[in-house]
Amino acid sequence: MTASEVAALAGGRVFEFGGHTATHPVLPALSPAERRDDIRQGREACERLVGTPITGFSYPHGALDDDSEAAVRECGFAWACGQKSRSVPTRGADRYALPRLGVLDWDGSAFERKLQEIRA
Repeated sequence: MTASEVAALAGGRVFEFGGHTATHPVLPALSPAERRDDIRQGREACERLVGTPITGFSYPHGALDDDSEAAVRECGFAWACGQKSRSVPTRGADRYALPRLGVLDWDGSAFERKLQEIRA
């Protein structure tokens, strides 16, 4: 996508853009300083691109550990998603390890079936 296409989507009400690091590393494999820098640089770049604050984060490769969660919190994110496809519990959910559904090239019916599967 071009910067103008991203800005157009960000200006609407359908999509929310979130952070995902600057270089897409496996965060648990980095040193604490490298981890924080990559997360922070990614957030800053995304905010410049969309022109609004970024509050959500998605762990690259779905890889997270306690130190990665702490770094995401330290970088000012309000919530983050891992890789597990499941429903979010109504109580007691760790807002820095929320589930995420990877969406493929599905039609509406297939997408609805997948959502029903994770709710079961």
